[in-house]
Amino acid sequence: STLLAGQYWLIKRTTGMSLAVPSQVWFVSRLMLFLTNVLPLAVALVLLAQLVERLGTTDWGRLFAMAAAACATFVTTYSATLNNHSLAAVTMIFALAALLPVVEGRGRAWHFAAAGLSLAFTAANELPALSILVLFGAGLAWRYPLRTILYFAPSVALVAAGSLGTNYYAHGDWRTPYAHRQDGPKIGQLPDALAVPLNENQLSPTVREALEAAGLQLSREATITTRTRGDRWELFDPQTHRRYALQRTPEGASSLGIDIRQWDNWYDYPNTHWDRATVTGLDRGEPSPLVYAVHCLVGHHGIFSLTPIWLLSVAGCAMWLRGQGRFDLRSLEVRQLLAITTAIITVVVVGFYLTRPQMDRNYGGGTCCLRWLVWLTPLWLLTLLPAADRLSQSRLGRGAALVLLAVSVFSAHYAADNPWADPWVFNLGKWLGWWVYP
Repeated sequence: STLLAGQYWLIKRTTGMSLAVPSQVWFVSRLMLFLTNVLPLAVALVLLAQLVERLGTTDWGRLFAMAAAACATFVTTYSATLNNHSLAAVTMIFALAALLPVVEGRGRAWHFAAAGLSLAFTAANELPALSILVLFGAGLAWRYPLRTILYFAPSVALVAAGSLGTNYYAHGDWRTPYAHRQDGPKIGQLPDALAVPLNENQLSPTVREALEAAGLQLSREATITTRTRGDRWELFDPQTHRRYALQRTPEGASSLGIDIRQWDNWYDYPNTHWDRATVTGLDRGEPSPLVYAVHCLVGHHGIFSLTPIWLLSVAGCAMWLRGQGRFDLRSLEVRQLLAITTAIITVVVVGFYLTRPQMDRNYGGGTCCLRWLVWLTPLWLLTLLPAADRLSQSRLGRGAALVLLAVSVFSAHYAADNPWADPWVFNLGKWLGWWVYP
């Protein structure tokens, strides 16, 4: 957001146009989209084509991979709106283009610097991408320790300073806002019987005495506000600007049944959409981890149901690794390293999201795909190459690949006008009554 603010400042100074003028909003917003999404994506596709040319073995397979890159992924879908997902995919391509010469032993100083800058910026846009930054960083430090320290590490530090610094400047905290999703440490307890006077939103002498006995020093201006009647309350002292959460525990019938915790749930505010008692639809979270996994893989938000070309990526990773023989990191060539990296990062990232608590099992909310995985697209595009090359050898194979491509293209363009909409599989299932999310 800070970088976009700088871009808007430059546009306003050079063109004299402003988002504050209704007649100029269309031009300014489209210009920002072009500079932020379209132009970098065009450059990324050129770089990706060079990688595909280097790693592919048949013209048909190379053309298939580039057709998928341009038309069949959600990177282009999200490019119609300002967001972090498509930009992370673009910078992932930049990183791979910079890393290829390094892996092949012909990397220069600027390759290391560009790789560090691109990987760090990918992680700044998609926090799980920190995993691939660490993986590549460790690999480079092992093979080229001096150049990693001199060129790669400073680039990473530059992005980290900008990301963490602007976050602290905006929020007064080093952690990102979505890290503040639950109450802070427990600092005391109250008897469960005090739930009745707490529901009156008044600090009666009995309640105040119990709070002070628990270690809280409150001014006369302190207030109590019911968040969920009989279950959750907010305690605020305007004199000290201290805020606390009073949360009834499951053991409500015990003598000490209301926890006093530091206030750290930034998603809990008046009329919040995220109130667990009133939240609706997908944002309620999928109760069953198994059902969530099925829908994330082959269901209404499925990686393989919406974009079946990724089945070729699974096969491609296996094909590039099948003939490796004895595992020796020093003898691995580019294709094997790419397959191993893609397999490890995909399992780690997908596994992370599949094991989230119920409140986070929401498929990304109102979105055309599992948007958290869009940044993995470049890795999946490159690893589908060996499978596409193999299928190109027969008419039946080419036909099967084109069917997978057609479904993927349809999914990507179904939400082309607004990626913040449900995918077609989800809408079809709702229409047929297969699933209901009240």
